[in-house]
Amino acid sequence: MKIKNIIVILILFVNYSCGKSTIPDPILPVEPSTLFSGLHTIDTIFPLIPQPIKISAYNAFCDIKSLKVIYISNENLRPAANYLSAVLSDIRSERLDILVGNSRTKNALNLITEPLSDNSEEYKLDIAPDNFTIIGTTPQAVTCGINTFRQFVAINSVLSSSSNSYFPCVAIEDKPVFRWRSFMLDVARHFFTKEEICQIMDMMALLKLNKLHLHLTDDEGWRIPIDKYPEFLETGWKRLPNDQDSFCLEMAKSYPDYKFPSDRWDGTSYFGKFSKTEIKEMIDYGLERGIEIIPEIDVPGHSTIAIKAHNNFACVGKNVGWGKEFSYPLCLGNDSVLNYYTDIFNEIMELFPSKYIHVGADEADPTNWISCPKCQARISTNNLISIPGLERWFLSKIEKNIREKGRKMIVWDDALGMVSSSASIMWWRDWIGMDNAVGGAVRQGSEAVIANWDILYFSANEKNTSLSEIYHLPLYPQGISDGQKNLIIGIQACVFTESIPNVGRLNFMIYPRMFALSEKAWYADKTSDETWNSFKNRLNTWLRYLQLKNIRYHTPSY
Repeated sequence: MKIKNIIVILILFVNYSCGKSTIPDPILPVEPSTLFSGLHTIDTIFPLIPQPIKISAYNAFCDIKSLKVIYISNENLRPAANYLSAVLSDIRSERLDILVGNSRTKNALNLITEPLSDNSEEYKLDIAPDNFTIIGTTPQAVTCGINTFRQFVAINSVLSSSSNSYFPCVAIEDKPVFRWRSFMLDVARHFFTKEEICQIMDMMALLKLNKLHLHLTDDEGWRIPIDKYPEFLETGWKRLPNDQDSFCLEMAKSYPDYKFPSDRWDGTSYFGKFSKTEIKEMIDYGLERGIEIIPEIDVPGHSTIAIKAHNNFACVGKNVGWGKEFSYPLCLGNDSVLNYYTDIFNEIMELFPSKYIHVGADEADPTNWISCPKCQARISTNNLISIPGLERWFLSKIEKNIREKGRKMIVWDDALGMVSSSASIMWWRDWIGMDNAVGGAVRQGSEAVIANWDILYFSANEKNTSLSEIYHLPLYPQGISDGQKNLIIGIQACVFTESIPNVGRLNFMIYPRMFALSEKAWYADKTSDETWNSFKNRLNTWLRYLQLKNIRYHTPSY
C-alpha cells in the first residue's frame, strides 16, 4: 500500500461536535483556505481502515436520500442488498425497493457482480452525484464494498451532530492480500451471548474481517447443543465456580471490569449456552455481513466436559483430572470415543455451512495413553508408531469424515506432523518459531494461518502488545518458495476468556488492536513505516467513533 500526498478537491459540509477528549481532533472539516495547499493527504480526508488501494475524490456530493431503489444484477446479491438497506436505515426512514435490473442505473444504488480478477473479494465503489455503484467479483466482494461505505456512514456519525445523507463523490478500487482475516473468541471459559457476538461481528464487518472462529468447547464448558447426545450440553453449560471464576469474583470487588453478567451468574453457579436457533441466527447475521463462522470442537485434549458426561471416555483407571500441564485427554483406544465424535462433527457440519471445521488438536497430555491398555492395544493392532502415531490415527479418522463431507479440517500447530497436507495449520506457539511451524506447514503443502501467542493473543495483558507490533508483524518464514508463500492464507487474533467475564472487558482487550489487525490482514507485507504513520492519523477518528458508541477501549501507546 502506498499513500501519496495529493490535493483533494473536496469540502466536507459537516459539523464537528464532540465532548472533551485526549484524542487529537480529526483534520476535518477542511477549511477552503487550506484546501488547495497540498497539505492534506487522502488519509486525513478519508480515514478508512483498512485504507483502500486506490481512492479518487471529486468535487461533488451525492445525497443518498435522493436515490430511490436498489438494483441488483442477479438474485445472488439480494442478501447484500438487504444488508445495504439496513446500513442506510440510520440515514433514511423508508425501506428501498430491491429490483433485479439494469446495471449502473441513475438515481439508484446499483450492486453488480462481474469478473474483475481472480481475487474473490476485489470490488469497486463509485459514489457519483446521481447514483451509487458497487461492482464486485463475487457477492462477497460486493459486501466488502458495502462495508467500506459503512465506514463513510460511521465517519459521518463522528463528524456530524445529526444524521447526514450527503456523501463525498469518490471512486475506490480495492482488494485484500489475505483471504483469512479472522478473530477467535473463546465462549467455553466464559460465555458471550448471541447479541454480544453479533455486536462483535458488526465491528468485524466494518473492518472487513471475514472469519469468526468460535471456540465452543473446552475443559470448563460446552456451549452448543448436540441433538443426538444432549448429555454434553447438560453437563457443560453450567458449573460451580472454578479457579478462573474465583479470580474474576475477587477482582470484581475492586474492578467492575471483572463482574459477571447477571444472566450468567446466580451467586453460586456460572452458566451459558446457545440454542441451535441462536447459532443459525448468528451464522445468517455473519454471512449477510461477509463473515463466515468457523466452529471449533476441541479434541482429543481439552475434553474434561466430555469425560464428565461419559466416564468411559477416559483412559482405563482414570477419570477427570490433570497431567503435568494439561487435562486428561480422551481415550483413543475406546471405539465409542471415535463413534461419538464422528456423530458430533457430523451434526456440527449440518449446522455450520463453513468450509473449515476446527478440531483443536492442541495440548493433549499423552501420559495416560502410555499406561492405558486400550490405547496400547490400538497402537499394536494398527501397527502405529508409539504415542504420536496414536493421535495421528485418531485425527486421520476425524479428518477423513470431514473431508468426505466436502469440508476442510483445521488444527492448532501442535498437530503439525500428525495431519495430512489436506489439513490447515494454525500457528500459535511462538516459541516453536515461525520457520519451524509455518515453514513446516507450507513445506508439507498445508495452508497456514498466523495466530502467534506473543503478538496476536489479545487476551494477553492489553499493554503487552502494541499496535505497532501487530502492524509490523512478520508474515513469511525464510527460505520458502512463492508457491509455499501463497499457502499462508491469513492472520487471526485470538481471545481466550479465562479472565474476561463480560463484554466490557472484552472490548477493552481487543480495541483498538482490532483496527491494526484489520489493516495488516488486508495488506499483509505491503505495510510500511509510511503506511504506519498514515494508520495512526486515521485511527484518531475511529477512537472517537468507539467513544460515540460507548465501546470501551484501551488508549494506545503505539
